[in-house]
Amino acid sequence: MNNSRTLKLTGCLFLLGAALSYAAPATENWDNHCVKCHGADGKGNQALGAPNLSDNIWLHGYGETAIINMVNNGKVNQMPAQAEKL
Repeated sequence: MNNSRTLKLTGCLFLLGAALSYAAPATENWDNHCVKCHGADGKGNQALGAPNLSDNIWLHGYGETAIINMVNNGKVNQMPAQAEKL
């Protein structure tokens, strides 16, 4: 996996566990909040409009700030905000 792909998927996992100050492990957050749409492997679900988080395509900005923003605030009619859940 190249650096961009690794940053994207592991960045989401890291932020779910650490940067959002949630006590549960990142994998628990992933299993409880992300897998439903993005799948256990992070490959996404086209039918739901959930993007692949394991590829090299960044749909909504690149890097840690973009990941934090998307996880916390979501995207209207695409991804629900997760800040209150985490």
